[in-house]
Amino acid sequence: MEFFEVALSHIPSLRGVKHTSPSFADMLMLQATYGSCIDVLQGSDETYLQGLAVGIEGNVIQSYDALVLNRVKQAFDQSDMMSARRDHVRSVLRSL
Repeated sequence: MEFFEVALSHIPSLRGVKHTSPSFADMLMLQATYGSCIDVLQGSDETYLQGLAVGIEGNVIQSYDALVLNRVKQAFDQSDMMSARRDHVRSVLRSL
């Protein structure tokens, strides 16, 4: 948070951040505070569904499972959490 407080006034071309910390509280606060002026991207396939839950729509895919993660997003958008969790577990298991 402190970085963006300073950086946004000094780096006019700053447009986003890849957030890889497992702290969803930090991710939520970044999105809530700076989401209107920067893109917050999640950097872990394993926590993709949790990121969606706090409002992070972008993900830096680190696996070959983009099709499965697209299904997770579609199910999430349709409030079908059972399908979203099922597909997300499949993706996580493949990456182990």
